Parts: sequence; structure tokens; C-alpha cells
Amino acid sequence: MADIPEEAIDNWISAVANLHDYATRDPADARAADEAVAMLWSGYGYQDAPMQVLRMFCQAIEAGYATALRDVREGRYDAEIQTWRPDLGTF
Repeated sequence: MADIPEEAIDNWISAVANLHDYATRDPADARAADEAVAMLWSGYGYQDAPMQVLRMFCQAIEAGYATALRDVREGRYDAEIQTWRPDLGTF
């Protein structure tokens, strides 16, 4: 694999940080995403990358988690939730 210029990596880190800031603008979602990623990452064990890269990984996962929370809250998956969790009954 070819060496990737540091500037390109810095640009990726910045882009993910901006996406993270946008996706986690709700403090409750940010907190939930942070807790979920902490649990996931602590069990994953990959800690050998540079700190900036590890932070980028975590921020990318948090952005996805927070976006999924918002989608569920806004009802985008109500029908699927009833299929996944029939014990919840109807809404």
C-alpha cells in the first residue's frame, strides 16, 4: 500500500470531526453515542493506531449511532421496530 500523505489524513480527520459535530448536536444523543462507543471500543482492543486516527474511528462510529438514534426517534423505523420487538405492541 502506498504511503498516504499526512495532509490527506488530516483532511479525513477534519471531515469526520465535522460530521461528528453535526450528528451529535443533541447532547442526549452525544452522551448515548459516547457511552455505546466506549463499550464497543473497550471490547474491540485495537489501540495501536495514532491517537488522532483512533479518535477519528470513534467519532465516525458516534456519528452513525447518533444518526440512528435520531432516525428511531423521528419514527423512520416504527414498522421495523414492531417486527423486531413484537413484545412492545403497537404504537
